[in-house]
Formats: sequence, C-alpha cells, structure tokens
Amino acid sequence: MDPASIIGLTVAIQQLLTGIYSFSSGVHEAKTEIKQLCGELLVLKAALEHVRFNLEMGHNNSPNFAEDASPLLKPSNFSTPEFKQMISLTSTLLDELLARLQVKDGRFKSSLQRLAWPIMKDDVKRYAAKMQRIASWFMLVTTSDNVYASPQCSCRVFDATEPEYSAVSRESYLKIQSIQLQLQKQQEMQEDKQSLDLKQSIREWLAPCDPYSFYQKFLEVFHKDTGGWFLDRIFNDWIDKGHSSMLWLRGKHHESQDLSNIIGSFLVQLCEANPQLWGILIERYSHAKGSSQHQQLKRLSNADLERLLTNLLDQSSSVILVVDALNEGKEPSKLFEFLERLSQGNNKLRIVISSTEELGNSCTSLKTTVVSIDHDQTSTDIQTYIETWINNQDDLHSLPSGLKAEIKDVLHKKSSGVFRWVQCQLETLSTQRTPNDIRRALRDVPRTLEKTYRDILLRIRDEDVELAKQTLTWIAFAAFALKPLSLRELSEAVIIGDQFVEIDDDKRLLKPEILLRICGSLIRYNPSTTEVTHSHSSVWNFLTSAEICYSDASQFYIEIRDMDNSVIRRCLNYLLQPAFSSGACGDWGLNKRLHDWPLLEYIAGTFIYHLDFVYLGDDSLVELLLQFFSTHSLPYGGNFGAWMEAFNPKTSTNIEQSTPLYYASRFGLLHIVRLILETDGRRTLEMPGGVLGSTPLHVAAWQGHEEVVEELIRAGANAKEKNFAGESGLLWASRFGFEAIAKKLREAGATLHEVEANNGPQPTTRQCDLCNLSH
Repeated sequence: MDPASIIGLTVAIQQLLTGIYSFSSGVHEAKTEIKQLCGELLVLKAALEHVRFNLEMGHNNSPNFAEDASPLLKPSNFSTPEFKQMISLTSTLLDELLARLQVKDGRFKSSLQRLAWPIMKDDVKRYAAKMQRIASWFMLVTTSDNVYASPQCSCRVFDATEPEYSAVSRESYLKIQSIQLQLQKQQEMQEDKQSLDLKQSIREWLAPCDPYSFYQKFLEVFHKDTGGWFLDRIFNDWIDKGHSSMLWLRGKHHESQDLSNIIGSFLVQLCEANPQLWGILIERYSHAKGSSQHQQLKRLSNADLERLLTNLLDQSSSVILVVDALNEGKEPSKLFEFLERLSQGNNKLRIVISSTEELGNSCTSLKTTVVSIDHDQTSTDIQTYIETWINNQDDLHSLPSGLKAEIKDVLHKKSSGVFRWVQCQLETLSTQRTPNDIRRALRDVPRTLEKTYRDILLRIRDEDVELAKQTLTWIAFAAFALKPLSLRELSEAVIIGDQFVEIDDDKRLLKPEILLRICGSLIRYNPSTTEVTHSHSSVWNFLTSAEICYSDASQFYIEIRDMDNSVIRRCLNYLLQPAFSSGACGDWGLNKRLHDWPLLEYIAGTFIYHLDFVYLGDDSLVELLLQFFSTHSLPYGGNFGAWMEAFNPKTSTNIEQSTPLYYASRFGLLHIVRLILETDGRRTLEMPGGVLGSTPLHVAAWQGHEEVVEELIRAGANAKEKNFAGESGLLWASRFGFEAIAKKLREAGATLHEVEANNGPQPTTRQCDLCNLSH
C-alpha cells in the first residue's frame, strides 16, 4: 500500500474541514451537526496519519529507499484485501461528503456562504457513526500490525489462531473483524435504502396515486361468500377457455384518474410482480433525470408511458390488467382506446374492465366477453351482505327475529342490486332509537341512492349545516389535490370562516369526531391512516349534480369553480393569522408551529397547486392575495415566509430575498405573475431569490415555463442576468433542452459566453437538491 493513497485521503479531509468552516461562518443553524462532523473528521484524519506513519516506517526499513517497498509490506495487514476495501470505503465516503457540500475551486466557491447547511441531522449522525467505525478499524489494524511484529519480519501478517500470538492479538483481531462486519452491514443497509428510495422516486414519478390504497379500501368492505356468480363461473371460464382478450363487466349506476396515472400504476405493479423489470424503469428514470436534472421531474407523455408499458409487457409472461370503474376516469374513451391498442397483437395480455351501462355502447374491434350485472345475479350477494351486517352490528343484532326478517325482506326487495343503497339504509336503521322508529324508517326508505343522500343531508340539524357543508367541501378539495385530509386537519379546516377571524382554542372543536357523527354515511374515516374521505364516489357525483342544485337540499350543492375560490379564501385567512406574522422561525420553531396549527402543513403543501386554478375575477379574493403577498416585506418574510418555510424548511435561510414574484415564476403560475406585475410593477422584477440568487426570469427559464418567461421579458426583465454563480438563464435553458425559451432569451439580447458554451457547469444532482424550491 502506497502512502500516497493515504495522503490523498487526508487532503480530502482537509478540504472538507475548510469547506465546513466556510459554511459555519455563513449559516446560523446546524451548529451542533457541524461540530460533530468536524470532530469525527479530525479523528479519522489522525487515524489515517497513524497509518501513513507506519507505512513510511516500512519504506524507511526497505533495503533500497528508491525502490518500492511494497514487497516488504506485502505480508502486512496494510496489504490485505480487507485493508484495501476499507481504503476504498473511506474514499467513497469522503467523495460523497465533498459532493454534498459542493466543496471545489472556482467561481461557485465564492457563493458557498450563501448556501443553507445541506446535510440533514440524521445524515450527519450516519456519517459520524461510519467515520467513527472506520477510524477505530484503522487504529486497531495499525496497533495489531505493531503488536504482531516478530524478529524475522517487522511487518508480518497475523493469524489469531497461531499459538505464538497473545490474547491481546486475538482480542484485537476479533475487534477488527467486528468493526468490519458492522461497516459492511451498514454499507449493505445503505445500499438497500438507496434502492428503496430510488424505487419510491420512480413510483412517485410514474404513479402519484397509489393503487394499493384503493385496493385495501375496497378489500375492507368485501364480504366473504359474495361474488361467486362472477368469480367462480364467468371469470374462471374466461380465464380457462381464452375465447376473448377482454372481459367487460357492466354494472348499474370521483375518484377520477388521469390516463397517465393509470398507466403509471400498471408500470409499477408489473415491476413489483416481477422485480427483474425494475431495471427497465430505473434506466428510463435515470435517463430522464440525467437529461433534465430537475428535482421534481416532469411526467412522461402518455405516448412514452404506453411505449414503456408495451416494453414491460413484452418482457412478461401472462398478464391480467384490471381496470375498475372505467367510466369514472377523466377521459374514459381515451382510456378504452388505450386498452384496445395495448391488447392488439399481444396474446399474453388479458384485460378485465368494469363500467356502468351507459359506457357499454362503445364499440370495440376486440373479441370481448360482456357481462351485464342484473338484480338476479347479485340477489344472493345482497342477502349475504344484509345478513352479515345485521349479525355484526350490535344495535341490529339484538332486535327481535321478526323485525330482523322484516329488515332483510324490505331491503332485499328494494335494493335493485345496488350495494351502496343497502349500506346507507342499514346505517340509517342503526341510528334509530326504538323498534317502531325502525319500522317507520323501513316504510319510508327512499327509492334511489340520490334520494337517500338528500334525506341524509336534510336530517342534519340547522346548527350543524355549515359544519357539514364545509366538511364535504374540504374533502372534495382534498380529493382534487390527491392528498386526503386527516381528521385533525379537517377539524381545523372547517372552523375557518369566509371572512378573516383570528383563531384560538375557544373556536376549535372539542372533539374532531363530531364531524363523523354530523355527516354520517356520507363520509368515511380510516382509523389506521386517520384520513377522512367521501364514503363513495357517488357522494361527490350527487353533491355536484343538478339534482341537488334544484332541490330542498341545495344549500349543500358544490359548484366546482366556486369551491376552489372559497377554499383558497379560507387558506389565505388561515395563513394570515397573526401567529405567522413573525415569519420563518427555524427548525425548532417550525416543529412547534406545525404542532400548534394542525392545518398549516397541509395548506403549505397544496396551496400552490390550487393557486393554479384560482379565479381572479373575484376582486375581494385578489385583494386578499395581494395582502398576503405584501407580508413578505415583514422580518423573516412575515406570513408569506412562514408559509414558504412550512412548504420547504430549506428555504428559511433565504426567504427574505425570495419574493412572491420569484416563487410565482418558479412554479409557473402565469396568472399570479401577471397579477403581481400589474399591481407591483417592476419593483421586484430583477430581485434575486433562492440559494443561488436567481431572478424571476432565470428561475422560470430553469423550470421551463415558457409563457412566464415571455411575460417577464415583456415586462422588461433583463435576459442577460446571471445568478450568484455567474450562470445565465440562457445557459440553463440550453442545458435542459428548452429550445423555445432559449430562443426567446436570445431574441431579448441574451448570449452565451464562450466559457459558458464550452465549459459551463453541467447541472449536478447536488445543485438540483439545493434548488428544490430555489434556484
């Protein structure tokens, strides 16, 4: 082992220490983490210096100083495969830290002190533990190399099983082996975690809607001994005989999914069923990340997803795809056409779909087995469902047998094969106080599911109507954001008024569970996740239908555009609470704030998404938005800064210089950009924001928001600007392949200097990590 390799490691440690010192003089948080990391680096450096000293001693004992001393040292512990592996592990660890800290020479170094401390507390602990074990290993090996020396060879390899070695030798050997095993196990665990993290990133990239949560949701309400008419006869016959490639289950009449969500879910499920296929997805993901380097990658087009799925199907054996409630997708006809294309020419693929009757008129060129669900087929299942419910529900199970028989008979005859209708009637009967009340309810059962929902709404007490309406509206709002509300978050949301009122504990619900009682069978609570959703897609369909709009329950009608503005207004009233006026507050303060204000984290994560749909024709809402944006001038960004910090805690160190125009440009909110320019003029047009000091135009170019770039140039933004690292927006647009944006910037006067064009920085993963919200 050449001492030069050890010197290289100690030089790397010195670079790290210098870089960390630069951070410590520029940031005010993470002082404990910085101190811990520096301490372990110094210990590791001392251990490596000790190894280097022993190696140089070996060289000095060589008969010829000019010759390589490795033959003399070959028997030593320093030349074993384990030692070389540990040197390699140390080098990898230091390289990883150097990359995380972006420690390098050149112009970027001048902006180092502007960066937030980039290593999370848990990562610091992991690095520190690994360095501690590595240092201990080197010290033990060095010590044992000296302990085990003999007159015949000053650097002889030891074997703890030989009798001439002492108990100290054997103990040292066992310690070395133990540390090495710990490091190896830690390395394997880290590699496993990296693999799991990579797969999770791919899942989120391809399929933000988790199909397994829906599967689990419906599995929970599945009743044993039902569905036999379909599974045991029709489905098995279709599988065994293979007469057609598609099985179409037509039922009677909003968890709507885009086609891209559905294809993405298929891709992930195929890979989880056949792990060998993950390699294809990882390669495609790496290609996308390597070409764009965005922290949040843009989704693949439907055509790209379809090609990718076809590729995976070609690599698979027999596959059955199941698409439930085809008609509830956002574009059911496109989904059906996609399934047809997928099935054509692929004899290994079988498809099962279900839909309502009205969609069943679509034509298909495929040979299809069509099954229409009628009352006769589901009759036995309905009876089983009612029987099971009554037996498992204490309030109904204790009823006289005659009354139970009457319940079964009435509900079975009037169900028309609709399980959801039966469920609602059983839930209503379970709330009755006396047998006479149950009989009266049985006489008055509504004929349809829609009338059932109307009756449930009309039974809500007057004093609870507003709570019920807000509960149902917020749940619908959350469904559009694909992020269900927890019961605690929902109980906070429903108390926010349409007009600003300061919130305190006297205005909060004593028990969030009261919402479950008020809304009854219209909503569903999941105890394992604490999430609250509409109990069935038909609830959403009814609340937004013309039928409720013109009925005596019209106060519960939800108009989609009004819903967005109504909830956005309440979000702003929440974010404008005086408790947030102090702005960004650092890690400890943020944790306390999130605990005290249960809805803050939810609003922080979804507010930007819903701003994209806000209707700015409402003058009072525009005034409220501008009031919120104006708080950015307060210390630490005021209420605006508190929101941004909750959205991404990494922004807390640069929140004051990152303006609302910067963030609107960053997220491509064109109508918000226009609003700010109209009301604020050019005041913040050139203000740099984010960790790299990018102007709104720069960050819009970096993110590929062409219309925003055009709007900012029209307002007079300087297309020649550069960030703190000396990089232009044109450079990043060119690197990311945004040709239309690059053309607009050139037309506005931007040019690439020769050094940028030839030697400009390739976007790195670390830079994109730092640029998660701020370029």
